[in-house]
Amino acid sequence: MTAREIVIHEVESLDEGELEYVARLVHSLRLRPSEAPLPSFDPAVYGPLYREFAAEDSRLAEEGLADYAGALATGPVAR
Repeated sequence: MTAREIVIHEVESLDEGELEYVARLVHSLRLRPSEAPLPSFDPAVYGPLYREFAAEDSRLAEEGLADYAGALATGPVAR
């Protein structure tokens, strides 16, 4: 199946709200200058950022884990 066929197949299954969103996306793509560079996903640039955020995410998860375990131990909160 070609990319065109895949896109047509997917678009045919969208509801009206989704179609409006896709129409806005297509319109914005048409407005973009053809010489606009595609984004670069150079591992040399994003690798260090990924490692930095992964370390921070792990630290935050570990900090929150004690609170989560404590909440589970005390049972449901009355509202």
